[in-house]
Amino acid sequence: MAILINILVIDDDDIIREVWKDFFDTFERYKIDTAPSGERGLTMLRHKKFDIVITDLNMPGIDGLEVVKEIKKKHPATEVIMMTAYGSIEIAVEAMQEGAYDFILKPLDFNRVSLTIDKCYERVQYIKENKDLKKVNIKLNELNDEKDKFIAITNHELRTPTNSIVGLVDVLYESISEEEKNKFSDIFEVLIKSSNHLRDIVESMHDLSRARMGFLSYEKTTFSVDELLSDLQKTCCLFLAERDITVEFSNNIGNKKIGGDYSRLRQATCELIQNAIKFTKDGGKVVVAVENENIESVNHTVISVTDTGIGIPEEEISKIFKSFYEIQDTTMHHTSKTEFMGGGMGIGLSIVAEIVAAHNAEIKVESTLGKGTKFKILLPSIDT
Repeated sequence: MAILINILVIDDDDIIREVWKDFFDTFERYKIDTAPSGERGLTMLRHKKFDIVITDLNMPGIDGLEVVKEIKKKHPATEVIMMTAYGSIEIAVEAMQEGAYDFILKPLDFNRVSLTIDKCYERVQYIKENKDLKKVNIKLNELNDEKDKFIAITNHELRTPTNSIVGLVDVLYESISEEEKNKFSDIFEVLIKSSNHLRDIVESMHDLSRARMGFLSYEKTTFSVDELLSDLQKTCCLFLAERDITVEFSNNIGNKKIGGDYSRLRQATCELIQNAIKFTKDGGKVVVAVENENIESVNHTVISVTDTGIGIPEEEISKIFKSFYEIQDTTMHHTSKTEFMGGGMGIGLSIVAEIVAAHNAEIKVESTLGKGTKFKILLPSIDT
């Protein structure tokens, strides 16, 4: 869509002004005003924004050169084109030194005039689009800052009361008789499940907030693949209690060690497994594997999570690691850690990305709609 350009023509000749009006009336992208003198033109500029001013050089009172100087001083974003006769080219060049975009010669040759106007139009359009992009970028940065502040404040304000709620629910449950536990078992089941879920959300926001500020702690060691896979398998039993999904674990590097923060890499892989379970229908399969891969002559240890789920649209892959982002329609959101298409806060994959980055590693995603997705964490291999 063409940007509307406001043009002011300043010329003391009535006929020239009418010729310009007729010329610009043939283009929808231009809106033209005219002024019979330099004084009148500068007055109009004080009350309306013009993108391009076309001014004659020789006029009584304020001439074209003074118009250029005044415009570039008070309206630097306005482009100025000078009209001049052959004998005044030196002054036209002086006008360009004062900031005029170009000059055109009288008598007017509208074939050549069109080329000059079109070039000036492209320049104005480019500047306008750049300004719009800068405004959008500033707004996005402001929103991003507000989002980070929201995460930090929410984490600070909710963490203590949430831990208190979880603790008090446990204390209350342990303080009542077996008869009361049986009587109120359904209520306590909801209380315990909900309070623990709330704590998990707040802890995730806490991790994300600290990661963004560079405060998330890491203790890098070496550990065995079997140890990690065994730990993950135990955790998956909790995820799979209500789902008919097969999860397989595969160690393809034998006794070779992995280097990194055990708890953080476990957290990241666990998030990927949980995510795979949520987006795989019952009867599907998830495979967690550790293997070696040579990438650009560098050996890597790869932790992969592959599912037979719904897949991710190609245009969405670049967005999934952004905070609070959900692939599915948010109006259909329902909260669940394991239920098919269950939603969350949309920060799990953001934390995965932060953990991976802290290990100087890389995460890759391969996905086909309707067939499944594969996440790969590429860790630099260690010498053993």
